[in-house]
Amino acid sequence: MNLKMDNYLEYAGLDSERFSVFLKRIKDSAEGKKRIDTDRIVRDLDELSKRIVSDEHRKLLMELGLCREKAEYELKEAEHMLSQSYIRGRLEKELAPFNTDTVREGRCITEKVSPLGTVFHICAGNMDALPFYSLMEGLITGNINIIKLPGGDMLTLKLTEMLLEIDPCLSDMLYITDIPSLDIQKLKALADISDAVVIWGGDEAVKAVRNMAPVNTRIIEWGHRMSFAYVTSCVTEEALRDIAVNVCDTEGLLCTSIQGIYYDSSDMEETRAFAHRFQKILSEVSKRMPGRLGSMYARGIVTQYTYHLEDPSGTELINDENCSVILMKGSMPRIFGPRSIFVIPLEHERIAGSLSVLKSYLSSVALYCSKEEEDGITDSFIRVGACRITDAQHISGGEDGLAHDGRYSLRELTKIVTIER
Repeated sequence: MNLKMDNYLEYAGLDSERFSVFLKRIKDSAEGKKRIDTDRIVRDLDELSKRIVSDEHRKLLMELGLCREKAEYELKEAEHMLSQSYIRGRLEKELAPFNTDTVREGRCITEKVSPLGTVFHICAGNMDALPFYSLMEGLITGNINIIKLPGGDMLTLKLTEMLLEIDPCLSDMLYITDIPSLDIQKLKALADISDAVVIWGGDEAVKAVRNMAPVNTRIIEWGHRMSFAYVTSCVTEEALRDIAVNVCDTEGLLCTSIQGIYYDSSDMEETRAFAHRFQKILSEVSKRMPGRLGSMYARGIVTQYTYHLEDPSGTELINDENCSVILMKGSMPRIFGPRSIFVIPLEHERIAGSLSVLKSYLSSVALYCSKEEEDGITDSFIRVGACRITDAQHISGGEDGLAHDGRYSLRELTKIVTIER
C-alpha cells in the first residue's frame, strides 16, 4: 500500500520501537490537532464516492469472491453511503438538533456538538469494508481515529489510500493497524490513549474490551445481534422468496441477516410442512445465487450436524447441497452458518413470554401477517427488544437516516458542550 508508514502500522515484523513511534504520532495529533472543517471532509468523501464506481473496483470485489451482480450492488451502496447528500442528511438528523443558542435570564447559552477526541475502532470482519464505514463516522464527527482491521481486509486499506490521495491533510485524523486480538498488551496501549473505544463484535469481544479499557474511557458497543422473520399461515410465495434472497445475499453474516423463521403455530406437523415448503424455495434461490463462502458453508453444516447429534430429539435437518433448514421445537435459536436457518413454531400470543430472553440481542424482524394482526404482533416484538420491524427486502439495507440497533451512531461519537456567557 502507498499509505505512509506512520499511518499504517503493519503487525508483521512489528517491534517495540516502531510501535512507540506509532503511539507518539497519535498522541501528537491529538494534542496539536487543528480541526479540519466538516464540510471539507464531507466533500472529500463525496469525491471518493464518485471514484469508486469503476471497472477497476468492481474487478477488485470480484477477485475477493463477489459475483458481478453483487459487486455492482456493493459499489452502488458504497457510492450512496459516502455521498454528500447522504452524509449531510445524517448530520442534520443526528446532530443538528443539539446545536442551539438560547437566552435565559439575560445569559446567552450555546450548546454545540463536539468530538470525543481520539476514538479506537475495533472492527469485525462480517461486512465488507465495515472498518472504513466506522472510520467515516469518526471523521465526520471530527475525531482522530485508530482503526484495528480484521484479518484480510484489503478494501478498507484501498479506500483509505484513495481518500488520502484526495486530501492528504486527513492523514493526522486516521491511523490503521492490523494488530491481532491476541496481542492484548498493544491493544491496551492504544485504548489507554483513546477517549472512546468502538467495539464491533460478540459478547466475548465486548467483555474483553471492557476488561482492557481504562474505567474513564467511553465504550461504544455494537455487539452481536440477531434478526429473523415472523410469518403466519397467510405468507405468500413471493414473501418467502424475498426471505430466501436475504438469506443467500447476506450469507447470514450481518446482524440484520434473516437467521431463522418463527412460524405462527403451536402444531409441529403444520410447522414441519412449512419448513419443507420454505426449504424448496430456499434451495431454488440458492442455486441462482452462487455464494462466495463455500468453506464457511461447510463449517456451518458441521455445526448443524454436531448440534443435531447433541440434541436429536429437538431438531430435524432438512437440507440439500445448497442450503439447510433446521426445524426446532422451541428451544433457544442458534446461528448455524451461511444459508442455514432455523424454523420454530411460535404462536403470536406467546411472543412476549417466549422471546424475552432475546431482549439484549434482538435487532430486526421481517414481519408477514394480516393487517388485523400487525399492530399487536409489532407491539409484542418491541416489548422483547426489536429495534426494527420491516420486510425481507429492506431488513438488511442501509436506509437513509435510520437508527442502528436503536441508536444513532454519530451521537455516540460526540458530546454536547454547553457554553454560558
